[in-house]
Amino acid sequence: MQLNLLDNPQYDSLKSLEWDTLIHELKKNCHFESSHEFLEQAVLAKPWIEIQLDYQSLAFFVQLSWTEDFHELRNYLSQVQSKKSLKHTMERLTKSAVLELTEINQVVKVFEAFEKMLPILKTWSKLADFYTSKDEHQNIQRHVVRLIRQIISPDGEINYKNHPELGRLYEKQLELEAKIRHTINTLSQDPLFAERLQFSGHDIINDRYVVAVRTDSYKAELGPIISRSETGMTLYVEPYAIRAQVSERMNILSKIAEILNLLCLQYSKLLESHIRIFLSYFSALIDIDLNLAKAEFSNHHHLVEPKLSTDGSLQVYGLFHPLIKNPVKNDVLIEANYSGLVISGPNTGGKTATLKALTLCHLFMHFGLYVPATEATLPLMDGIFYLGNDGQDLNQGLSSFSSEVKSYIQLFTEFKENNLIVIDEIFNSTSSEEASALAIALFEEIRKHTRAKIIISTHHQMLKTFMHSDQKFLSGHVGFDVIHHKPNYKLHIGMPGSSMALSIFKNLSEKSAIETNIVERATGILEKKLVLYESLLQDVARKQNELDRLIHENHEMNLELKNQVKSQEGVLKLKMQDKLSEYEEKVQVTLKQAEQLLNKVQLGEINKRKQLENKSFELQAELRTFQSSDPKPNMQKLVRPKEFKEGEKYFLPMLDRNIELKTHNLKKNEAVVLNGKISIRCKLDDLFISQANKSFKPVLGNQVKVHIERSSHISHNYDCRGMRLDEFENLMEKAISSLILGEVPFIHVVHGHGDGILKNWLRKYLKGFPNLNYEIPEHSHDGATRINLVTN
Repeated sequence: MQLNLLDNPQYDSLKSLEWDTLIHELKKNCHFESSHEFLEQAVLAKPWIEIQLDYQSLAFFVQLSWTEDFHELRNYLSQVQSKKSLKHTMERLTKSAVLELTEINQVVKVFEAFEKMLPILKTWSKLADFYTSKDEHQNIQRHVVRLIRQIISPDGEINYKNHPELGRLYEKQLELEAKIRHTINTLSQDPLFAERLQFSGHDIINDRYVVAVRTDSYKAELGPIISRSETGMTLYVEPYAIRAQVSERMNILSKIAEILNLLCLQYSKLLESHIRIFLSYFSALIDIDLNLAKAEFSNHHHLVEPKLSTDGSLQVYGLFHPLIKNPVKNDVLIEANYSGLVISGPNTGGKTATLKALTLCHLFMHFGLYVPATEATLPLMDGIFYLGNDGQDLNQGLSSFSSEVKSYIQLFTEFKENNLIVIDEIFNSTSSEEASALAIALFEEIRKHTRAKIIISTHHQMLKTFMHSDQKFLSGHVGFDVIHHKPNYKLHIGMPGSSMALSIFKNLSEKSAIETNIVERATGILEKKLVLYESLLQDVARKQNELDRLIHENHEMNLELKNQVKSQEGVLKLKMQDKLSEYEEKVQVTLKQAEQLLNKVQLGEINKRKQLENKSFELQAELRTFQSSDPKPNMQKLVRPKEFKEGEKYFLPMLDRNIELKTHNLKKNEAVVLNGKISIRCKLDDLFISQANKSFKPVLGNQVKVHIERSSHISHNYDCRGMRLDEFENLMEKAISSLILGEVPFIHVVHGHGDGILKNWLRKYLKGFPNLNYEIPEHSHDGATRINLVTN
């Protein structure tokens, strides 16, 4: 029996890895029986270039799986016959076979299904492997498919009327059948038949219309007997009144069959002349069917595309077995200078699952599947060996140990250039000391003959101790929760682990009603050095478990603190919004009062200066209440200029920044200043000496200081195509701040067409800024937005 799992025609050799269960899941998602046959074949060893091509193809369908096109492909496949007889039908065409009309219809459906898929598959990397030239495809469509579809509809019905001779014969057939049925319906009124008919109506036997007559009442003048019932109590008679019409109908049916046979011959030759294309399209449908199944499998199990390790190292992060529900994920890192890994630890701790998952990773690569991990970089192995089952063979008289030895000897005859050798519980059926010595010697011999990564699990004390000291091998162990006395399935690299046999036995025995001292006696029987070593390993496991728990608790605390910070930020934001809403309401009331005052003045209701001053004083007092609640800079540290020069820099407290004086009018106490490129009107009294060369900043009152640091690189053009929404939101908030502060004249955002997620968010966001508007640039086809600042 061949041990290498690659290029191995013996499908049973993969059963120890639950391969049949994995393949069964893939087959459930396949449409064609031919796809099932492909999945059941051997896993072929492939060079990396072929694996990359498989992965490019799979990546296309994985991406497609989140769209409606994925379901469209499934629908098109379902319109083609799934039975493997379709493949045999097409193979018969290569031998000049004449197909029946139903078979011809199924072959044409292959072409039609592929044609419907072409718009979806236009960027598929493997399309060129199957698709002929456009001219040849259209030629087949016009001169083969269209011609056949004139006579045979997609549902298999024959369109007699589309053929001149068939149409005439078919009409004559229908006319005769109507006359025959009418004649039969009148037989119940004929005295000769009235009392002899078993039931009204008729039957058709061998294309002849017959009526049922009781055997004991039959007379020759009724008509010839065509058939009898199984009991012999009923005779099926063809009445003489319709015999001539039935014979004429049969003659017409014969002519129709002759024409259909000629059409079958004609169509079969047409298909045969283009059979290469039809076979290619059928192969494409099989490949698409397999990729759809693999994409669904990869999505369901959260598999990832691996990278190629060029130096021979093996790096798998988040490794898991795809058939384990809610698996514990582990990292397995074996650098190029290490020959392998020895995993120890308690039973049911996850050693076997880890070994199987690693083996499946390498098999999946050659099989064109992603691997069960969150990230993986794997060396390309052309020899993959997994030895894990009890090989005891009673028929050949081999014990478990003998069978295992035979397998290891056979290994040396099957080695390839690069090998992965995975052994679960090596030499577990013999004494520990001899098993350890044999295993160590076996590994040394393997390393002499070939390059290999050797990954094993073991309970043997001497073996795990020796291999831990060997600089060519890594030690690892699966964890055990000594507090709750159960495995935690975590793999720890760097130290061997205890088998925990005594601890597990003691825990289970204490739960039973039987009092024993088996553990104490076993401890006394064992050598003190061994007991001490196992105790040390258990202590390491206990400390490791405690460390993991503390790390987990620390992680949870960090998350909780972050949530608290976000909660406080949320509360502060709500309070600020409430305060702003309150001020906004007060401002609106004051503005309304001011408008009313202006209207009264214009209408002459207030015409005395004293009344106007009183109303004005009331409004000013109201405004001062806002000013008192909005702390202002400490004006004591601001110095007023003795004179004003246009073009010079001055400090404007309301903006808390230096601005340029554009024009000024001393008499009116007015100034126009430039904030970036935006002109702002203010009073000269609001301007102070520039703070650029001062060693101090204006001291604000009792308020929160906010420091805004701006990037030295400010742009007004942003190409955001392909950005995530959260990244886009952050960028736009900064860009719009720059626009409002006058640091850029406008913002031009290219967000693309797509499904409009970025575009919709941006335009909705802009509605909250009354001083901003946007326009859609010409020729952008709604793929860009220009944002402008309203300065009037």
